[in-house]
Amino acid sequence: GVVLITTKQANRDKPVIRFNAGMDVSKQYAQQEMLSFDEYMSYVKDQYIAYNKITGEMTEAQLNSVYSPFYTDPLTQTGLKVKAMNWQDYILRTAVSQRYYLSVSGRPESLSYNFSVGYINKQGIVMQTHAEQYTMRLNVTKQLFKNFQIGTKTNLAYVNSSLTQGLSTTNLLGTTSMMRSMITSRPYLWVGGNILDVEDDVAGDDVDQRSTPARWLADYQALRGEYRITPHVFADWKILPWLEFKTSFGGDLRIQEMQRWKGNTVNYGSEGSIAGVSGQNTYRWNWDNTININKDFGKHRINATLGTTTGRSQTGVDRIESWNVPEHKAQHNAINIGPNTLINYTESAFSEQSYFARALYNYADRYLVTATVRVDGSSKFSKVNRYSTFPSVATAWRFSEEPWLKNDVLSMGKLRAGWGRVGNSAVSAYQIYSTYGTAKYADHTPGNEAFTVVGLAPTNISNPGLKWETTEQWNVGLDLGFWNGRLSFTVDLYDKYTYDLLQSKAISSSSGFKTMWLNSGSIRNRGLEIAVDATPISTGDFEWNIAGQISWNRNSIVDI
Repeated sequence: GVVLITTKQANRDKPVIRFNAGMDVSKQYAQQEMLSFDEYMSYVKDQYIAYNKITGEMTEAQLNSVYSPFYTDPLTQTGLKVKAMNWQDYILRTAVSQRYYLSVSGRPESLSYNFSVGYINKQGIVMQTHAEQYTMRLNVTKQLFKNFQIGTKTNLAYVNSSLTQGLSTTNLLGTTSMMRSMITSRPYLWVGGNILDVEDDVAGDDVDQRSTPARWLADYQALRGEYRITPHVFADWKILPWLEFKTSFGGDLRIQEMQRWKGNTVNYGSEGSIAGVSGQNTYRWNWDNTININKDFGKHRINATLGTTTGRSQTGVDRIESWNVPEHKAQHNAINIGPNTLINYTESAFSEQSYFARALYNYADRYLVTATVRVDGSSKFSKVNRYSTFPSVATAWRFSEEPWLKNDVLSMGKLRAGWGRVGNSAVSAYQIYSTYGTAKYADHTPGNEAFTVVGLAPTNISNPGLKWETTEQWNVGLDLGFWNGRLSFTVDLYDKYTYDLLQSKAISSSSGFKTMWLNSGSIRNRGLEIAVDATPISTGDFEWNIAGQISWNRNSIVDI
């Protein structure tokens, strides 16, 4: 659902203005030990001697064969045709980041407000990488009547960044990562000419050597921008001293855009230069309503909550990609002139609704019982399995409050036990339905000049029987405190069992699909945790605290 972050509230009657500024400096801790240009030339010479099995002095012809690509005078090794490079110095830098925050807050009479703006400019240690962020936050609470207040907590943010391509774990070539090319490229750069001119490539070079960091900086671009607003409004009505009603509505709107360019000097596949533009729009909202009861009857205290939660999430993703683009200078803006174009759009949405009740009974702060029941529903499941009930119960005995046990040594003692179930609906939307996607195929029908026809094909195997994944857990615990908390012990024993696991499992390729969502398998997690906290010395000016914890945990797969 929606994550709500509470920022600073006003704490004075007069307006308070705060301004904070900061700067960070970042640098790589150490460099990889790589061959310098002179060491590399020695390696080239030794390799030539070993390959040709030369035993004496090298002839002029042989020296010319080794050094002519790099020197105007191969015999004396003078007149460099290339520039010696340390690619780590070339691509990495000392990054300077800045941050600024300004806030205004106040609490005049029945109004409390806090307004803040922020700016962050964060450089990456890799050249051309950065992230810039603008933020604005508004917290307002207004006491309309003695027993009724309203308010809002709203955040706005804009982020734009320039990224680099991460390292592939399956294809460790310079064409897959700028950082990989930094340590695989030879330590020199051709002097003069256009760095993107592939005609300068040495004959026989593999693609890993041609995709130098210089070409990555000149022929790769990944720009990302995001607008985000998270509004939240609430109302709080204290109907009676022991009865309160709260309602809140929150949302999360995210609009993301990304432009990407990967030129053919760093992409040697058949697709050549690739230009791409993509976007993702996500809309979420959540409406919560609760009634709280807090009533005392002598030594008896009852706290109860009744509530509902309703929410919806919708995401749309669009992507346009063009390859074999002939224009380099315009980079991603040249997407329209690519001879091959892929257009893709997907949209998904789901809704969730919950009803819950909780009751806490407390007698003389010694005996406590809590019971909770939730009924959670998700549109990801069919009507038969849409809703599921998850109860829980917990009890505690504060034996240190018993009159017959009170003493100066034991300051706190509590024995507790609990049992409950929780649900999980983490499955992709529409898996209970058979969905279809576009598919292209060749059509050689006479008179058809397009040669390609767009059709529909199944994209999944439906599973109408999908249901909630359930975790059932019980735990027993003991808390002990001595000498007003100077020494404390906590012991927890627990057993957590998860069944009807929601999994995307691999299936036989003969079905025409690779995976299918299933409720399959169960796991168990059992353990014991013991924690000790002690304060041997505590004076007005000095305190010494010691804490330790030890745990035993066993995870097991019960069924797959």
